[in-house]
This record gives sequence, structure tokens and C-alpha cells, in this order.
Amino acid sequence: MKRLWLVRLGGNGEYDSDALDHSLLSIGFNITTNLSSAKDRDTILEVIKTVFPDAKTGRQRNFAAQVNQFVNTMAVDDIVISPLKTLSKIGIGKITGPYHSSLKTDAQRALSNGSPQMFRAMPSNRTFSTASARL
Repeated sequence: MKRLWLVRLGGNGEYDSDALDHSLLSIGFNITTNLSSAKDRDTILEVIKTVFPDAKTGRQRNFAAQVNQFVNTMAVDDIVISPLKTLSKIGIGKITGPYHSSLKTDAQRALSNGSPQMFRAMPSNRTFSTASARL
């Protein structure tokens, strides 16, 4: 079943260019551990606890839930909507590959097969019907 995801690309749009220029959906959380083998939220929670040892338990669980969705729940053909803070636009894309860790960023998931048009920037004030919303 296809899902629609809202993914924020950093608090200040730090990962906007990854999405637009390299067709990569990137998230932060300062995680430098490869999470490919982390198959559930509890495993990811243990990593989050090492990254944010002073955070309250509820915050750690919230972060772990978000990262778990990114690593383990997103699937090929799911649709992604991302506010592009650096451009004041909305990005729309489709997941075409699995999660993978990268030395450049904390965590990445492939958005497309290399076609930069797959992740499109739309004016944030533009409205469209579901019938005309095509990738």
C-alpha cells in the first residue's frame, strides 16, 4: 500500500539541496551509526539514547519513532512531501530505493533513480486537485 509521508529536511532546510540536486531524502538527528541492521524502534531507541543522553525519555522515544519510520517503514513507491525552507516551496517526490547510511549525512533514503525531476519544487501557495497531482 502506498503511503504519503511528510518529511522535514532539517530545521533550517539543511537537506533541501540533497533532495533537489541529488534526489536523496536526508534526515538529521546527528546519527553517525549505520542503522541498516536496526529492524525495530527499540533498537533505534538505544542509538538515540547515546546521541541524546540528556534528553527526556519521551523525547528520545519520539526521535526513535521518527527515525524508525524513515529506516524501516517507508517503502518504494511511497510519496513524500517536504517543505523546502530555503526556497519557500513544497517538494514532492517518490521513494525508489531503500534506506542507506552515508558519510556525508546522517541517514538517507533514495528518492529517485537519479532523475532530478522526480523531486519537484512547487510554490507553497499553489493548490491543485488530486486528479491533477501527478509525479
